[in-house]
Amino acid sequence: MFATKAGDPNYLAQPSTALTVTTVKVPQTNLTVSPQSSSIAVNGSIALTVSNTLAGSTTSYAVDPSHSAYCEMSPTTPNMVIGKATGVCSIQITQTGDTNFNDAQLSAQVTVTQATPGALV
Repeated sequence: MFATKAGDPNYLAQPSTALTVTTVKVPQTNLTVSPQSSSIAVNGSIALTVSNTLAGSTTSYAVDPSHSAYCEMSPTTPNMVIGKATGVCSIQITQTGDTNFNDAQLSAQVTVTQATPGALV
């Protein structure tokens, strides 16, 4: 960046020396996931929703590998958690950034409980 001071009857024009301006991406700080914590039964499911996303960005969901015995993400609905066995799942959520914002990481907890059996006939 350069600036120049115009001259006048008392002073000569004075150009500035070069000034470098560096811009940096900022974190996405206003993202929220809903529900943050929830409970489902084995074979049950729940949809997670991220709000305040950037226009044109992509949201991805993944089960923490150490919790994959308890739940999985639906192969057809990317934000749907399906209970597999009793336990606690941590879901890692990534929201892509853009030229102004960094990628953002969120997480949600899903507790998988025992399912109620159907009626015995």
